[in-house]
Amino acid sequence: KGTVIFNPINDKLPEPYHGDREKYVTTFCRVSRQKNLPVLVSAFAGFHKDFNDYRLKIIGEPQNDDDKAALEETKELADKLGIAEYIDFVSFSSQVHDFIIRDAMYVNSSDYEGMSNAMLEAMAIGMPVICTDCPIGGANAVIDNNKNGILTEVGNAEEICDAMKKIASDKDFSDKLSLNAAQIRNTLSLDNTAKKWMELL
Repeated sequence: KGTVIFNPINDKLPEPYHGDREKYVTTFCRVSRQKNLPVLVSAFAGFHKDFNDYRLKIIGEPQNDDDKAALEETKELADKLGIAEYIDFVSFSSQVHDFIIRDAMYVNSSDYEGMSNAMLEAMAIGMPVICTDCPIGGANAVIDNNKNGILTEVGNAEEICDAMKKIASDKDFSDKLSLNAAQIRNTLSLDNTAKKWMELL
């Protein structure tokens, strides 16, 4: 017999933003192979053919030599695909949420995750979210596909690309994802989480 209780959402996040958005596809993460940034770059390359006024924003820093190698491989792929000039590699900042809150969408392309804090925080500030349906199933536990976010197959650049296009081309759909995603603030609030612990104990 088991009970799953999620960690609460950071209660210091900016209030959710719902409105006109900047033309950025954005991710923020610790740069590593786990995040599979090459598949995000490949997806963006396909997306950019139809939406060439958008840019890709990758926020984060490598922590070790393998991470640095993964970042260089990602940049090399961007060069090979001819889209390097449309990608911004940005160092992480404690003000990251204010920096991205108006961006068009957040994308998590990970091969595996527990429960991604970055994904939850993006949802909580009202960003339309695309996330791979990766093991161990954290994204699947909170995203109701096409209602408060979009789930895509792990490693499938075409599916991620199609999801990007759907958000960019349909403002009503984007707005729906934004409004529904922000409800995670209530679902995973500190109060609700504490109540679940009290009930369990």
